[in-house]
Amino acid sequence: MENPFAIDVSDVASWFGISDKTAREWLLEWTEGSLIHPVLAGSGSRVRSYALAEEWIAACFKIRESVSENSGS
Repeated sequence: MENPFAIDVSDVASWFGISDKTAREWLLEWTEGSLIHPVLAGSGSRVRSYALAEEWIAACFKIRESVSENSGS
């Protein structure tokens, strides 16, 4: 199953209207800040995508749960 929290360079470039080079720089900064982590492809040496760090996935679900409880849904 594909990770719904995975993004790649083209996603970031498209979302923010920036170049692939800038997207790679941002992804590196986000990795260094522990927001995301690289997903290794194939033999494990090439990074093709990045996934949201587990702690942020948990935070997203916690927020979603809180919103659902407060909205009566």
